[in-house]
Amino acid sequence: RLRRQFKVPVGKFEGVQEAMARIAGLTYTLEAARTLTASAVDHCLNTEHKGPSVTTAIAKYHMTEMMRKVLIDAMDIHGGRGVMMGPRNYLSSAYQAVPVAITVEGANILTRSLMIFGQGAIRCHPHVFPEMEAARSNDLAAFDKHLLSHVGSVIHHQMRTLTHGLTGGLFAGSPVSGPMARYYRQFTRLSSALYFVSNVTMGVLGGELKRKELLSARLGDVLSQLYLGSAVLKYYHDQGKTQEDLDHATWALDHALAEIGKAFDEFFANFPVRVIGRFMRLVVFPLGQPYRKPTDKLGSAIAEQMMEPTKLRERILQLAYIGKDKDDVTGRMAAAYSALLEVEETYNRFQKVANKGEAGLTFAEQLKYCLDNKVITAEEARQIEAFDKLRYDAILTDDFSKEYLASGVESAAEAGQKSVRVA
Repeated sequence: RLRRQFKVPVGKFEGVQEAMARIAGLTYTLEAARTLTASAVDHCLNTEHKGPSVTTAIAKYHMTEMMRKVLIDAMDIHGGRGVMMGPRNYLSSAYQAVPVAITVEGANILTRSLMIFGQGAIRCHPHVFPEMEAARSNDLAAFDKHLLSHVGSVIHHQMRTLTHGLTGGLFAGSPVSGPMARYYRQFTRLSSALYFVSNVTMGVLGGELKRKELLSARLGDVLSQLYLGSAVLKYYHDQGKTQEDLDHATWALDHALAEIGKAFDEFFANFPVRVIGRFMRLVVFPLGQPYRKPTDKLGSAIAEQMMEPTKLRERILQLAYIGKDKDDVTGRMAAAYSALLEVEETYNRFQKVANKGEAGLTFAEQLKYCLDNKVITAEEARQIEAFDKLRYDAILTDDFSKEYLASGVESAAEAGQKSVRVA
């Protein structure tokens, strides 16, 4: 909103809005997942329950991957402003820290391919773990009971999944009415589909599934997006169902459904027993895979809201550090943005005339021309001048003279020798 190109804020360009929409939608998902997962951990700490290992693995993997995407998009939008290292750059340290979050405390590749579905498939299943325990203790009666229940539940979910696929989930249950009801129904449909596919896969592949890491990862992706989508639904409900929340939640949920559709598509296409893969696809998506990415119109809407001082924006930023001083790395951006909100209408009027050839080339000439021709008043000229100083300072890229660099930086050889001596 501060930076202009062709007399238009860069946030109005559709190409930039595509990246902004991902930032806004994924950040909304991040906040929803944070609050739900943290509350689950708090609950376990305050009770005798063990920690929610599967949901924390989902959160660790997907939240750090979303962070990576958000920062890459932020870098693309900022351009050189985000690349040049220096005291004005508030992106570089976070961007540099991304590999740390991705590769430690459970490397993301390992978490996705082995942990999320691998842990959840057995521990969270209503029948598999009891069957294993019965077999281990040679309790034939208990094993037969769980096995029959297991087979019955698979047949039930197969028919349920096929019915929901043929009707588009129209008759699936939803605890609410209104715009979110569709998503509750789709998540019910896809939960049933995941149960059916998981059981068929475990039955066909057995222990071999442990070595089919990409198949396990894709089922984990489905499970993860169901969890993240559920977090978004809860967060939207808890935050009062505002229009801004509705647009962001809709983008986040459409994105989750599209990711589920993609994961199922790739799973069926790569299933080692082709006839079984085609059979599962037919049951889950009898009329074709229906889920698509969020629309351009919706993405543009949340990108526009991202530039407005909404309550949702304040809520999302409540735990982020925003400096108060206009010389602070983030404070100068906040100061310029606050000034823009007060003077934007006047500044737009000034810019409309200032960009004409006869107004002059420099800002001072343009300001004088508009003042002389009564386009703006003296007070408005003062406000515009004060804002433009903040605006220009906010968009400046770090720049250092050769003399400064030569006076304060050791040569690489000297730095290397010093590190060796210290070691």
